[in-house]
Amino acid sequence: MNSASRRSGREPVELVKCRTIDVEVPAHAEIVIEGEISTEFLEPEAPFGEATGYVGQSEYGLFFSAKCITHRKNPVWQAS
Repeated sequence: MNSASRRSGREPVELVKCRTIDVEVPAHAEIVIEGEISTEFLEPEAPFGEATGYVGQSEYGLFFSAKCITHRKNPVWQAS
């Protein structure tokens, strides 16, 4: 039994291995984005508008390099 099932009190979550990295994810996940976060480089992020009406300052952030994207047929992708 994995930790997610112990917390919820339900049956264990079925896990499968990712295609490009040594990590397991829920077998029935809508979308899985596999990749790496660089510890060597930072990328500039432009100012973004916040929901409160303010604009955040430009700053540097970690760089994520996507290696593989898998998804269910007609996945749910919630975005605003």
